[in-house]
Amino acid sequence: MPTVICKPTTLTQTTASSEVAWDLTNLPQYENDHTRGCSTQTPLTAVHGLDQLFGTQNTGVLTWSGYPDTNAVTADGSTLATVTAISIRVYANKRNRCQDRTIKLTVNGSAVGSNLAKEDSGNDHTYTAVVPAEQTTGNISRLGVQTQYKSGVMPHRDHMTVDTVHLIITYS
Repeated sequence: MPTVICKPTTLTQTTASSEVAWDLTNLPQYENDHTRGCSTQTPLTAVHGLDQLFGTQNTGVLTWSGYPDTNAVTADGSTLATVTAISIRVYANKRNRCQDRTIKLTVNGSAVGSNLAKEDSGNDHTYTAVVPAEQTTGNISRLGVQTQYKSGVMPHRDHMTVDTVHLIITYS
């Protein structure tokens, strides 16, 4: 089955007053480019005290969108193909102590499916999402991804960065 990598053109955040905000750049599509799609404005922290952590935090929610529709060509020459699998590849630097809180596929801005977050995911991690109904290569632009992070399980004070979030689309 052929695949195509879709890169976001838009990055926004929703941050509550109790959450760590992000500094965003206008280049959310590039991985390992040293401009970073975004970085936390202040460090995520976790303070050790009497067999538990205090002062743990969550970041605001990042919404990656603007994935372009693709003119994928199928074996029969059609340019509108059915999507059979969607993977979400996140390029981040969590400093080995920050963890996923939320990784969710969105359709038209609304989160769908289950939370794909894994506390032990690394800096370059690929998640498998459920394909939304009636998803084709011609309507990829309706998809997006929400990401959010939290303090880890050991004491730390770390800024974290996220370069980009790519969609890997497999179609028939």
